Amino acid sequence: RWRQSLALRQSVFFGIEAEVRALNEQQVDCQYLDVGGIDFHVSGAALTSQGQHMLSVLASDQFAAERDSRGYKFIDRDPEWFSLVLAYLREGRSDMPRSESERHAIYREARYFGLDALCDAAKERECILMVGKGMMQLYNPAADAWHAIKLGTLAPKAAAVVNGQLMVANADGLKLEVLNLGSGR
Repeated sequence: RWRQSLALRQSVFFGIEAEVRALNEQQVDCQYLDVGGIDFHVSGAALTSQGQHMLSVLASDQFAAERDSRGYKFIDRDPEWFSLVLAYLREGRSDMPRSESERHAIYREARYFGLDALCDAAKERECILMVGKGMMQLYNPAADAWHAIKLGTLAPKAAAVVNGQLMVANADGLKLEVLNLGSGR
């Protein structure tokens, strides 16, 4: 019985050891960036994870970038938003703030760095849908406003926002109504 316990512990140990080794190998390629006077350390793998963009080129050393006396590459951008850009590069997604001005700042940074998917994420809007008898209400948190829409005889069973239009399907799935979110029609 103790041999089984020992074998299990060895198996767990070797699994953890392999994970630590893989993490250490990833961190060998550490990039040192000075963004607007704030130091950032990030792996080259993270900088190159989302296709070709300015930061992936910077990490690849295809073009010579000046380094300061500490070995940092300087990027003249606002450091306030750079951590969100790095979160996107590391995880493929990023938690967006609700403030329209903050989302616009992130959009500007994403556009500067050539991160198209992050640009799209910064432009996305949230919408809460409430359906009642012949009436639907849309809440836009960015504008902090409710918008009422009469549905007539349509009893919605499914709804989706596509290209700024609300599409609502009835109970049978046969009738599809398209409502322009801007005009409420």
